[in-house]
Amino acid sequence: MSEAQLFTATTFTEIYERVLVGPLFRPFAERLVARLALQRGDSVLDVACGTGIVARLAREQLGPAARIVGVDVSPAMLAVARTVDQTIDWRQGNAASVPLGTDEPFTVVTCHQGLQFMPDKPDAVREMRRVLAAEGRLAIATWRSLADIPGMRDLNAVVERHVGPIVDSRHSLETPWR
Repeated sequence: MSEAQLFTATTFTEIYERVLVGPLFRPFAERLVARLALQRGDSVLDVACGTGIVARLAREQLGPAARIVGVDVSPAMLAVARTVDQTIDWRQGNAASVPLGTDEPFTVVTCHQGLQFMPDKPDAVREMRRVLAAEGRLAIATWRSLADIPGMRDLNAVVERHVGPIVDSRHSLETPWR
């Protein structure tokens, strides 16, 4: 991305899509989608979809006729997602109360880099299970602990030297939850 393109972005979510999705999140999303081995006839729900990289990759693989839904709590993320791909059903909603009825099961449910940020993880996982078809597949991807990722640990230490302690949820699943 050129410097001019970066500065034409006016919101955080546009910058997120232009700067982070391609180099950082797309490669991880590609691995997630590859492990799912999507097949003709699959329907995909992407929970905490952000700007929709997993849903978009599913669309690329399954084609225009596949039912693909992305759900996110952030209207700003969904607004960017809608500008990137208008063929996906983008819905605003909370992962602990997915805006889908019991008559809308999915053969594939994903949550890529979202679960660690959810305040009620067990309810979110229950909701993902609720909308998953009986023989469906669920894929959740999150960051590992900082101790398990030396490069991120080192980068985190450099940033903390300049801005102070970082308190966030990116690596929150290093502690078991129930």
